Amino acid sequence: MWSPAEGSWASAQDWFPGGDRVVAAVTDSAGTHAIVTVSTVDGRVRPVRSVEWGRPPQVRVSPDGRYLAYSRSASREVPQQDIFLVAVDGSSESVLVQHDANDEVVAWSPGGTHLLFNSDRSGQPGLWAQRLDHAEPAGEPDLLVSNVDVAGGMGVTRDGTLHYPVRVTRRRLKIAESTCRPAGCCANRST
Repeated sequence: MWSPAEGSWASAQDWFPGGDRVVAAVTDSAGTHAIVTVSTVDGRVRPVRSVEWGRPPQVRVSPDGRYLAYSRSASREVPQQDIFLVAVDGSSESVLVQHDANDEVVAWSPGGTHLLFNSDRSGQPGLWAQRLDHAEPAGEPDLLVSNVDVAGGMGVTRDGTLHYPVRVTRRRLKIAESTCRPAGCCANRST
């Protein structure tokens, strides 16, 4: 399919709604990060945005497939991340969430009316939501859940359920078995 250039590495970040493309973050040997889209049909790569500092961006595709929300530092001198919105074709970019705290994009709400993000702006990690109106921030963000770190969220299902990894300090392994029912619902049983 597609591989980044020699000395670079890429991480798939999110699927586009039609399933015909993914968005990826690519880091080259000089430490420059790029956001690209990759066709799942022919492997064609299209650059969207380049960032020359900070950590590789976390990127999420809007439910309508028109925008990418991503986290990055505003400059080399500022380690805290803000959240930006860029058109998929790279034609426009704006700031969605800006604060002295560290803000990391988690997921879009199913209808695209809110952007969920992880932030330590209250002094502890928490899940926040920024309401959007026509891809512009509307009002101040709302704290949804405090004292939880959902950075690296794995997305929101159509019914609005957020899935995210949990970091634990104990060395204990839990295995979940999934059995799918004919209607397509899955029941989980932990052992």
